[in-house]
Amino acid sequence: MARKVDWALHDDLIRTHLPHQTVESFTSQFLPHISSKAVGARARKLGIKPAKYHPTEEHKQKIAKTESKITPELAEQIKALRDDFTLKQIAQKLGVSCKTVVYTNRRFGIHLSPNGIARAHAGSVAAHLGKIPWNKGGNLTEDTKLKIGAALKGDKNGQFGRGMTEEEKVRWKEAYFTNGVHKMRQWLASETGKQALFKALRSTTTKEFRERVSKKVCWLYQTGKLKIHSVGISTLLTTQKGGQFRTRSSWETRYAQHLDSDKDVIQFQYEPLFIEYEHDSIKKHYIPDFLVTYTDHVELVEVKPIFQVPYSKNQAKFRAAETFCITKGIKFVVITEENEPCLTQNSDAQIF
Repeated sequence: MARKVDWALHDDLIRTHLPHQTVESFTSQFLPHISSKAVGARARKLGIKPAKYHPTEEHKQKIAKTESKITPELAEQIKALRDDFTLKQIAQKLGVSCKTVVYTNRRFGIHLSPNGIARAHAGSVAAHLGKIPWNKGGNLTEDTKLKIGAALKGDKNGQFGRGMTEEEKVRWKEAYFTNGVHKMRQWLASETGKQALFKALRSTTTKEFRERVSKKVCWLYQTGKLKIHSVGISTLLTTQKGGQFRTRSSWETRYAQHLDSDKDVIQFQYEPLFIEYEHDSIKKHYIPDFLVTYTDHVELVEVKPIFQVPYSKNQAKFRAAETFCITKGIKFVVITEENEPCLTQNSDAQIF
């Protein structure tokens, strides 16, 4: 990980000399152990404008010489070679520098072909295989995280307000399908992929960590700090007996409407509490759907399709809920489409 620079030791030096020199010359003369980019960033933060670089005659001739090599003919030659050769090999074959090839590509909008993308990907994998990432083990302080966030926020972000051109969209699509990312997603969606992913996650986290995450997620859902994401239809519902809340599925919406219109129901709460249960030797936390207060008793209710009731995970939840209800002197009920017809019928509650 890069060493942190103590800028307080160098600020006076930057204020004194940088206004009369370019960033590159100042850095090479006074701070050779720091990059020019870092010094330039510090100068901008201090409000110091370095001297503008004026190329010498020798440098101007060098620029003109490079510009003379960037021609449409060279661009066509690069296009013909890009499928079978690397950047360095193309430069050697054409008798120019790698920098000239890069500048020509930029000038004429030459991009890697599918073969070039695959070759570059393979080279990148080979270069990093078995090597430890440079930032592994480095922990950022909260202050540093806030500074990074502020530096990349809003219009300071290089991608702010920038949309992709049609050409870029086509290029990304080609790269996406060439590298087989869609195949990986298809595999992860399959049963084999799900089991492999689950096994990998189980092997990289501890039992205690998963228990803490489960409890934290339940608390975030209850306090409304975590948004609802589900396969069902999420609805913001306003009721007289249960207040306003957002359901996770159309069946929960219809059952809430049913409770609101039931004369025997005094009041009800949506997702009122969480109950600890154990599944696959791991402690987890389960949130029942409704706590309903009737005129003569109280029920803890779970709304589930009948085909999901036999699942081992759901059975573990239901056993824990029944044990909890016995200690509280209330009743636990699982509502399905078989014992409550309103779940599969349309309803007209006030929905926003």
